[in-house]
Order: sequence, then C-alpha cells, then structure tokens
Amino acid sequence: MFKGLIKNSTVLAIVMLVIMTVLAVLSMFNDSGIVDEIAHIPAGYSYLKYHDYRLNPEHPPLAKALAAAPLMFLKLNFPLELPAWKDEANGQWEVGWKFIYERGNDADQILLASRLPMLLLMIVLGIYLYLFTKRTFGTKAALIALFLYSFSPNIIAHSRFVTTDIAATLGIMMTLYYYVGFIKKPSWKKLLWVAIALAIAQLLKYSCFMLYPFMAMLAFFAIVFRPKDLPKGFFLEWLFKNKALKRIWVYFGSLMLISLISFVIIAIFYQLMMYKMPVELQHQAFDIFLSGEKAAPLNSLLHSLTNNPVTRSFSYYLLGLGMVILRVSGGNTTYFLGETSNQAWWYFYPVAILIKTPLPTLIITVLASVVGLGGLIKFSKEFFKKFSWHHLKDAWLMKARFIWKNWTTFTALLVIAFFLLTGIVSNLNIGLRHVMPFYPFWFLLLGGGLMIMLKKIQQIPKYIAMVAISLLML
Repeated sequence: MFKGLIKNSTVLAIVMLVIMTVLAVLSMFNDSGIVDEIAHIPAGYSYLKYHDYRLNPEHPPLAKALAAAPLMFLKLNFPLELPAWKDEANGQWEVGWKFIYERGNDADQILLASRLPMLLLMIVLGIYLYLFTKRTFGTKAALIALFLYSFSPNIIAHSRFVTTDIAATLGIMMTLYYYVGFIKKPSWKKLLWVAIALAIAQLLKYSCFMLYPFMAMLAFFAIVFRPKDLPKGFFLEWLFKNKALKRIWVYFGSLMLISLISFVIIAIFYQLMMYKMPVELQHQAFDIFLSGEKAAPLNSLLHSLTNNPVTRSFSYYLLGLGMVILRVSGGNTTYFLGETSNQAWWYFYPVAILIKTPLPTLIITVLASVVGLGGLIKFSKEFFKKFSWHHLKDAWLMKARFIWKNWTTFTALLVIAFFLLTGIVSNLNIGLRHVMPFYPFWFLLLGGGLMIMLKKIQQIPKYIAMVAISLLML
C-alpha cells in the first residue's frame, strides 16, 4: 500500500495542495477586510498603475504588487484628488479607506480579487517544503511534511490575506533551499539561484533581511565542518593552497557576490515600482519617517542616494528597512493573558505557539523529538567511546562528519531556534504570524523524524505506530 502511495507521490502532493487551496478560497467569501489590507491593497495598486511608491513604504512591494495584479483588469476609481495622495508622503490609511469603501468600488470584489493571488505564495511554499523534505529525508517524509502543512490552520488562515507573513515564510524557505544545496556542492548555477531567491525574499518582507547574517553564519559553519574538498576551479579557489583559506574564500566570497547580485535585483524592481514618484516627495518621506538623532545618519545617507538616479530606488528599500527597525524597537500595545502593555512578554510567542498549534502536531513533535534525542544520545556514546585527548583530530572529524551528514536538519534547527529566540527578546508582540517562518521547517523535521522512528521499530509495533500517527494526522 505504502509503495503505491510513493509511486503516486506527485499526484498525492498536488491533491493535498488543491484541498488546501479550496479550504482557503471557501473561507474567503464574506470575510471582511483586515486592517493591513486597507494599506496594502491600494499601495500595490498604485505601484502597478501609477509607478509611485508613496504609500506603505514600511513593506517591500512584491507581495502587494502580486495582490493588486487582478485589479488592473477592473474599472476602479482611485482617489487621486485627495490631499492624502497628492501632498502627503504616506497617506495610506485615508487613501485606503476611500479607495476600497468610499469611491463607488465594490469592496468585496476588491478584497477577493486581491486575496486570490496570495494563495500562489501558499502553493509555492508547499512545493518548496515538499522538495526540501524529499531531498533530505525521502518521499515518504515529504508527504508527511506536506500533509501537516496543507492542513495547518495557522498557514491556511494567514495565506488568505494581503499581508507579508506567508510571503516572508516563502522567501526564507526558498532561499535556504537553494543555499543549503549550494553549500553542499557549490557551483555558479546554484550561486545565481541563491541570489535570485534572496532578492525575491527581500522584496517580500523586510524581516527576510535576517537571511544575510543567517547565511553568513551557515557559511562559517560550513567552513568549520565541511569534511571534503571544494569543487576544483570554482570561484578562483586555485589561488589558495591552504584548504581553510580556500573555504573562507569560496563561501564568504561567494556570499558577498550573492548579496551584491540580490541588491542589484532589488534596486531594479523598486525602480519599476516608483520611477514616476516625485523626487521631492521622497526627500519629504525621509525627513518624516527618519527624524531624531538615532535616525540622522540613515536620513543623510538616503538623501544622498536619492540625488543619484542610479541609487535612487535602493534608497527606498533602505527607508522601509529603517522604518521596520525603528518600529520593532518602539514596541506595540498588546493584550495578552489578561494584561495590556506596550512592553513585550518574553513568553508571548512560546505560549502562542502552544495555544495555536493543533494538539496532534504537538504530540507528533514529542514523538519525533524522542527519536532525535535518541539519535543524539547514540552518537554521543560512540563519540565518547572513541574520544581521546591524544586523538582530538579524529574526534573532531567524527563530530564534523555527523553535522555535515545532517546539514539540512542542522539548518532547520537553527532557523527554529533563531525565530524562537528573536521572538523572546523582541519588543514587538503582535501575533503568531511574526514567527510563521519556522513552521515549514518544523514540518520538515517532523516528516523526517517520523520516518526515522518507523524504520527503527520492529514490524508489529511499526503497524501500531503507523495507525497511531495516521489517527493523529487525521
């Protein structure tokens, strides 16, 4: 039976994503607009229709432009005469309310048409999760991971809105899918795919900026733990005879090139979205949103970049990034467990995850964690059996091989730890959606962990375990 499922794995994956999409679409109808959509929808429309970026600079353009694409085929009345549009650097709320609700446009039609393209992000994210898990743990694990993803209420709920949360999740998953492949076997083709994915991630949400330091950290670990030589001739590695220097040059040198290519793509895309925006309005935005001593250096830099036509568009990317950093540091008024405060609770996200994640997923997590812990204990026993102060090099190589062999698992655990830790120390507690990017990596590990568990247990208990897991998933 299971062999038959594997043969039809692609069909099963498509069926799961279709069911997920149907669930998302059916729940859209008669669902009122949320606050963020009031700003995001007219902003995306103005980027495509008027090539003007004055609305909602706090978020990158790609997800908003994608959402607004169907609106280009509708006859809509945009409030161009409003002072909030003509004179303000960012009159997003007044323009948004007027455009959606007060200019004779069909609000339900606008909301539905704008939300449908967002489901493409959900579907593509599911495809990358499936491919990533399949490459790491095999087809069976990939089907389990995709099943958990396709029926995750948190993923479905947030995928239906014109927001940047699922978009950020896709950007991070897609970039790391290509970067993990690049680290394992560097090549020019893979380098280009990483750069394109990284640029797309930056154009989807500013939180994806964390990918730059995160990828640098992965490059450092790759230099330390890689047990094999690098491909000959790649990235001028022949310039260095020392293996360590070769690795440093290849991994950090290529990361610098990847970053540079991504910045060029970002600047070009921003230029397409804002080339008709008045320059004086751009300068006005810098003085409004980056006032104060802390923001003074960035303010000065952005004015200089805007005066140069080549770098003008990139200045607005940096403006949005600066606005996000300032907002996060300022906090946000939140209601949590009977209290209201603009100061963050360190346990906000751990509690939100436990409350909002379905119980079967938590139970499966416990089962998979036991398997992972068991594997770690087994490795530790073997490691300390062979450990000797006289043979430190051999012990180190054994540890390095273990991490290198489980590189994707290592990366996924780092992603989960990163988002949990940043959530704990963050001063911005405004919902589970801000740690959404770790969910697909969680499902990836669950798929792999369950398959490892089923391989290790004997025949009769295996059938019992399979029935139990199936019931939990259903």
